[in-house]
Amino acid sequence: MKTVTVRMQLAVLRRTLVIFGLLSLLAGGAQLVIIMREMLNSNLSGDDVLISLLFAFLGQSGLLLTMSYFLGLLFYFTQLYAESEMYILFNLGVNENRILLWILPPTGLIAASVAALVFYLTPLSAELVAKMQVSQVQRQIQRLEDGDNYFDGATALSLRQGILRFMHIQDDGARIITGQHRIIAEPAAGLVQVRVHNGSWLFWQVDETVSGGEFKQADITLPPKQGPRPSIQATPTRELLGKGGAERAEFYQRLAIMLAVPITAPLALICSRRRPRQPRLGATFRGILAYLIYFHVLVLVVGLIRDGMNTLLFWGIQGALLALLLLLAQQLRFKPNPS
Repeated sequence: MKTVTVRMQLAVLRRTLVIFGLLSLLAGGAQLVIIMREMLNSNLSGDDVLISLLFAFLGQSGLLLTMSYFLGLLFYFTQLYAESEMYILFNLGVNENRILLWILPPTGLIAASVAALVFYLTPLSAELVAKMQVSQVQRQIQRLEDGDNYFDGATALSLRQGILRFMHIQDDGARIITGQHRIIAEPAAGLVQVRVHNGSWLFWQVDETVSGGEFKQADITLPPKQGPRPSIQATPTRELLGKGGAERAEFYQRLAIMLAVPITAPLALICSRRRPRQPRLGATFRGILAYLIYFHVLVLVVGLIRDGMNTLLFWGIQGALLALLLLLAQQLRFKPNPS
């Protein structure tokens, strides 16, 4: 049985890596289109394309690896049923519980890998992306020439005859600052500042009042560059602990991705069941549908946690689902001898 066990573990890992590679290519292709668009719009230098693609891959790799492991298990178990190898194992006295024990080593390996990705590498890559965006803004501002404009969301900069005009729309009004300038960049702090000399300021408020004045020197801090990554994703996992709202939801989102690895292992075993000569597509479709339902329930629960709900529901769903799947793996089995 040791040979069979090792063969099963290696087969599952090989399939997982192949599927992970395919999903990564698909996700990387979509991300590459976004990165190339940013480069064409001069928001990203050509030197940063590969590093941006790497950071984008790291940000998605934890979820992709979790999904790949489930699909690898599902496809492998479905193949065992299709080729009647599963029934041979049953006739030798091997049941589903034994099979779950056999795949514990690859499950633990994948779970540890996903944990390293979602708890450490994903926030690290998001932080590096944020710093890289600061450098992009710095380069764009430094390249401003007479007659050029810079726009990013509610912020606009223009340079006319050596005079910089800064305009930023806020909830309570609009602010305009003009004057001579130079760039102050602090990438480590995630800030880009513009120091303006001998300038003036004007502030329009929503109640239609206007105020203004002159100054000798002022520092303008540019808002973070708008992008698909919220800053919460760059927060280290240890800093999310003990907080509420969005920080707590982000922590449980990372935790849910890691816990999905051991929980979906029995799900793949159950959903792969099929009778002899029964089409393989039905079992595969059933498994993918069940996984999507599970995934969307987790998304809903994480959203409720973000709105302030107690985390007991999260743990209740995870524990109840694991217990139910283990029970189904024992009680709802069918093992007809293939004819």
